[in-house]
Amino acid sequence: MSYKKKLIEVALPLEDINREAAREKSIRHGHPSTLHLWWARRPLAACRAVLFSSLVDDPSECVAELMADGAKRKAAEKAFAGLKKAWLARKAVFDKAAASGMPVSSNPAPGLEPKVEDILVETERERLFDIIRDLVKWENSNEERVLNKARAEIMRSCNGAPPPVYDPFCGVSGVESKPASKGRIRTSQSEAGLFISFRLGGAMDFDGEIERAGGAL
Repeated sequence: MSYKKKLIEVALPLEDINREAAREKSIRHGHPSTLHLWWARRPLAACRAVLFSSLVDDPSECVAELMADGAKRKAAEKAFAGLKKAWLARKAVFDKAAASGMPVSSNPAPGLEPKVEDILVETERERLFDIIRDLVKWENSNEERVLNKARAEIMRSCNGAPPPVYDPFCGVSGVESKPASKGRIRTSQSEAGLFISFRLGGAMDFDGEIERAGGAL
């Protein structure tokens, strides 16, 4: 089976992730990690973004599938017409200036010629970015609508069988076993610190009680 490049290897909406990660640090309710200000706690927003983008294929690996989607191809072709017209205008200016002997330093190149395939890939990548932007928000930690979108993309990229995820330094929740397990992702996590291990065990027990209570405790 050939390897497909993952989204995290190409691009991420870093500004959105960074903003939500910084905001999360100031929230003091709604999660066991807020019980104690651990000196090196990593934001769960970053954890969710990294986990999702590590499992989802980059759209550049799905060009044939995107081209076969009539609605997406039609939208891309519509955008392509405008981009191609603008590119041709820039190229004409560049060629005219080059013919007159204008130095390259004063005559910016028109850039690569736009292609329908590239527009499809960028549009699809932005759609995945929107999922990440929703996923990293603290308020959406247990929002089923948002989580289901993320799960669907993971299952699609992994052919319904995502690989197990292991977090050897999980802190209080690491790979967030509850959203992951609901998404049929096998997770394993461990922690060497005694105090954090105690909190992790309590968090897992509490999560189990919530599940047995049908989501309300």
